[in-house]
Amino acid sequence: MEKTYNVPNMKCEGCASNIRKALSEVEGVNQLVIDMATKAVNVQFDEAKVNDQTLKAALVAAGYPAV
Repeated sequence: MEKTYNVPNMKCEGCASNIRKALSEVEGVNQLVIDMATKAVNVQFDEAKVNDQTLKAALVAAGYPAV
């Protein structure tokens, strides 16, 4: 499955790095594409291992809540 999250408080490459690290540690995440210009994070994941709520929780825990 693929989902795109809008992360409005992503402001720099450091933010993107923190988001990449947080989501990469979630079991079932296969690929991440972060677009700084649009403040979007596209996540490809195995929905048998992880769901939308878990991904959003990982973003919140990292300090970057998605809207």
